[in-house]
Amino acid sequence: MEDITKNNNLIAEFMGWNIDKETENHLVPIYSVPNGDHKEWADTKHINEIGYYLLSENQLDFHLDWSWLMEVVEKIESLKSHSVYIKTNGCTIQDENEKVFCVWLCREVGIKSKIKAVYNACIEFINWHNSQSSCVKE
Repeated sequence: MEDITKNNNLIAEFMGWNIDKETENHLVPIYSVPNGDHKEWADTKHINEIGYYLLSENQLDFHLDWSWLMEVVEKIESLKSHSVYIKTNGCTIQDENEKVFCVWLCREVGIKSKIKAVYNACIEFINWHNSQSSCVKE
C-alpha cells in the first residue's frame, strides 16, 4: 500500500496539484475536474476566489478509477507529442518519433488487469519525465 500512496502522490504532483499547508491535503482546482468525481465527498476551500477540492492522499484513486487515470493519460499526451497506447495486452507510451519510453504488458509482468498496466506505465513515464526536467539547466 505504501508504493500506491507514494505513486499516487507522484501523479498528483505531476498533475500540478499542490499541497495545502494548513491541511496537508492536495489542492485540486475545481475547474480541472471535468466529471466532478470529487464533488460529493471532498472538502472545498477558496483561495483568491478560486475553488479547490481538498483531497488527502488516501482519497487519490488513480490506481483504481479509469476516470482519474485518463486525466493522467491526457496530461501525458499534452507533453511534446507523446502518445499513450492502451492495447489489449497492456500499455505503451512513446513520442512522435516512435521512441518508446515504457511498455507494460499485462501477462508478461504478472499484472492481471489493464488499469494496473496503464497505471504502471504512467508512473514509469512520470519518473522519466521528472528526471529529464531535473537535468534542464537554466
